[in-house]
Amino acid sequence: MSDVLPSFVAGSVLMEIILLLIVLGALVAGAFLIAFFWALGDGQFDDTVTPGFRVLDDSSSTDAKSEAP
Repeated sequence: MSDVLPSFVAGSVLMEIILLLIVLGALVAGAFLIAFFWALGDGQFDDTVTPGFRVLDDSSSTDAKSEAP
């Protein structure tokens, strides 16, 4: 790249790209942080134990439906 552009222009372009990437990275990180706090406030992480045991439960609603006349 330094062969095509003078050194001060090439450095300026690279610095603008680095600053753009830093800003975009901060925006993406902020979006993930907002999504995390939204899920936290919505109760997504309230009960992490019960869903694992729900799979092992023998009394499912499909068995009760098949026994009904």
